[in-house]
Amino acid sequence: MLGYDEFFPIQTTYATGRVPCSVAVGDFNHDTRLDIVVANRGSNTVGVLLGYENGSFLNQTQYLTGSWPFSVAVGDFNNDTQLDIVIANFDDNT
Repeated sequence: MLGYDEFFPIQTTYATGRVPCSVAVGDFNHDTRLDIVVANRGSNTVGVLLGYENGSFLNQTQYLTGSWPFSVAVGDFNNDTQLDIVIANFDDNT
């Protein structure tokens, strides 16, 4: 939340999958705006919310994962200059 003149704006919430448990940020679509990725343990998905220039986010796009995604991280893991998303799945031990 950004504070202005010692006050905070009204909270904005965004829908995720069931039981969100881990969050990471990065610019996934190369528009210089931060995007959010959420591991949704209860729905076995990760959700990506793309950021708008005004600081708000699109509704999430969900992608299936293994069983019970527990943690999510972002980085360029294969050295192709593109951000990658890695998920640790608790029930699959992957």
